[in-house]
Amino acid sequence: MSDLDQIIKLIDAGYTKEEISQLLAAAPTEEPAEEVKAQPEAPAPEEDPQAVSKIDEAIAKLETLAGHIAKVNLLQTQQPERQSTEDFLASIINPHINNSKEVIS
Repeated sequence: MSDLDQIIKLIDAGYTKEEISQLLAAAPTEEPAEEVKAQPEAPAPEEDPQAVSKIDEAIAKLETLAGHIAKVNLLQTQQPERQSTEDFLASIINPHINNSKEVIS
């Protein structure tokens, strides 16, 4: 904000000429900021083709391993035993008797 804008705002706020001159005299002066010189960019390191191929190979092996783990997990899943109609109705009618028809104490 320029000094002129500040003075106009102070006048609008009801300050007198003497008060404005005192405020401006006491305000610190702004010094222009020093320009920061851009540092030259360092040259980008050259990519080693062997390192890139090793990384690609490692990623491919990890993806294969993840696929194998997913297959093994699917093979090891078990579906719950299917309940017969009689057992299901019995559990609704008398919930204290479990599927093996033993009384729970």
